[in-house]
Amino acid sequence: MSGSRSASGWPPPGPERNPSSSRWTRRSESAKVTNTWEWKQLRKQVLDEADETCQVRAKGCQGRATQVDHILSVDERPDLAYEPSNCRAICKRCHASITGKQGRAKQLGTNRKRPPRLHPSQCDPDTGEQYR
Repeated sequence: MSGSRSASGWPPPGPERNPSSSRWTRRSESAKVTNTWEWKQLRKQVLDEADETCQVRAKGCQGRATQVDHILSVDERPDLAYEPSNCRAICKRCHASITGKQGRAKQLGTNRKRPPRLHPSQCDPDTGEQYR
């Protein structure tokens, strides 16, 4: 009788995982990149080059980078998923802060109103305009 309910309906139903929910989808999209051999090699390279020091240094920063963040998200720019210049070493706390803000913005729909951001290599450093 493990995992089933009695006729009385006890235990009460719990939350169901919905495969179409944004959290489920976002995790799956992320896994397409982070579960690859190429990502694991790039992650190691980025952490080594930064000497495992957080590149963000936000309030509450732990200092020691244990994660790698995409500057422009894989959702925004999938073509830059494995681009070293689009990655930075980051501590767990700074990464949680950044991804939390991005997640809240996405829930509020603010990301849909903005055009996709350009990678810094595609812009003139003085004017910020896109190279043609």
